[in-house]
Amino acid sequence: MPLFTKKYSTPGSAPGEVLQQEQAGDDTAILTLMDFSEQRMVEESGVSIETVRSCLASPDVTWLHVQGLPSPGLLNTLGEAFGLHLLALEDVFKAGQRTKVEPYDDHFFVVLNMPVDVDGDIHSEQVCFFLGERYLLSIHDGDAGLWEPVRKRLRNDPPRRVRSEGADYLLYTLLDTAVDRSFPFLENLAEKIEGIENSIFESPEPGSLDSIHAIRHRLIFLRRLLWPQRDMLNLLIREDTNLIHDQTRVFLRDCHDHTVQIMELAESYHEVTASLHDLYLSSLSNRMNEVMKILTIIATIFIPLSFVAGIYGMNFDPKISPWNMPELTAYYGYPILLLLMLAAGALMLLFFKRKGWF
Repeated sequence: MPLFTKKYSTPGSAPGEVLQQEQAGDDTAILTLMDFSEQRMVEESGVSIETVRSCLASPDVTWLHVQGLPSPGLLNTLGEAFGLHLLALEDVFKAGQRTKVEPYDDHFFVVLNMPVDVDGDIHSEQVCFFLGERYLLSIHDGDAGLWEPVRKRLRNDPPRRVRSEGADYLLYTLLDTAVDRSFPFLENLAEKIEGIENSIFESPEPGSLDSIHAIRHRLIFLRRLLWPQRDMLNLLIREDTNLIHDQTRVFLRDCHDHTVQIMELAESYHEVTASLHDLYLSSLSNRMNEVMKILTIIATIFIPLSFVAGIYGMNFDPKISPWNMPELTAYYGYPILLLLMLAAGALMLLFFKRKGWF
């Protein structure tokens, strides 16, 4: 995963200057509109800005979702239609923002980074929200089916809470969907950690250490995404504003609790991986000690045998003197010597066994 993903303006440039300079290029972003109340709902994809303006003038709740990264021209048009702040629009265009919430005069700007799986590696996707009194604008350049469960709830007949409440409850629903995407990642990491732990106990391999470092890297990246989520939700809960109703704050507290649970799981998994690293090194050291113990026992057994073999390997002729190794002339000298050496090795093995050395 890239270490630096944030886009930034040229140092010294004026706020919003990037939106004025980069107007060229086709806009491939798709605008999907859902205008609803408890009694009715209108859903349309590929809408025009004029249709959006007419829906904003109605008393119903308007949810406009922009799928894909909008061009500076489209962002400026949306900013004029919704009355959005220029700095917030600039943050939308410059991806890689930190998860945050920024209150403006008549709307909230929320940035949320959530984890996504890209070819077995963890990356982040940015989702931006603009919350007004009767509208919610969401912008996401990623999985087009991310909000499909929420759309199904809006289409339900009879209507559920998501259609009977305001735009703030819709924001909670989308935030809850995005926050809960961290649970499958943690579940997958937990299974991998358990498998590594079992493999370390059975037979520590060099690949286990690589897997541990990969998981720790993902957990660190995940924690970097999750910490700001908790602060962002906490600010939404405590912010004194009419854009978020008291009944919605209760649900936001539940979403905040999910972030706390995810953070606790990530912290505990990070500690487990740290202990697995120590366990791997300890298991590797114990395995090496076992190997060294066996080699030491073998070497110790052969020390007296080598001593005897060394003595009888000396070239003294017994014919010159009766003191020159008379055993060499014995009829059964060779087999007797072999039996003595075998008995010495067996006695040493018995002694080691009784001492519990192996």
